[in-house]
Amino acid sequence: TYVEIDPAVVDTAQDYFTYLSDCQRGKPHRILLGDGRLEIAKLQDEKFDLIAIDVFSSDYIPAHLMTREALALYRDRLSANGVLLFHISNNFFDLAPVLTALAIDAGLDYRLQEILQAPTFHERPSRWFVMGSAATLDRYDTDTWTKPDADDSIAM
Repeated sequence: TYVEIDPAVVDTAQDYFTYLSDCQRGKPHRILLGDGRLEIAKLQDEKFDLIAIDVFSSDYIPAHLMTREALALYRDRLSANGVLLFHISNNFFDLAPVLTALAIDAGLDYRLQEILQAPTFHERPSRWFVMGSAATLDRYDTDTWTKPDADDSIAM
């Protein structure tokens, strides 16, 4: 299940890339067009093993997707062993301290992965933040993941 707010992105994904058509070999995919938080809220009877949130790379940060309320919604849609994965690569903002505070506030375990290969003109470092239960995260190979320290200046 993919949620995308911009119809042009859906058209581009379907017209110029093969990932979605390649997915048809397995379980059929679906694309929901609309605001991610609102669309996920509509999926009341569904549970997911992974919810990946990839909206933080521009100079506009949709802060409403990093709130206690948003986290409660995501957790309600996760399976018992599900994880939340946030793509937080950004040239302007360090979102790891905010997500760390949010995870701690919710009693979740968390990790950060930074892939800092030397970027070229068209590439930049990649940062991913994962949240879930300690038991769930312990099942994954997290040798390349770190656990950021809490920033006491961020109050939840």
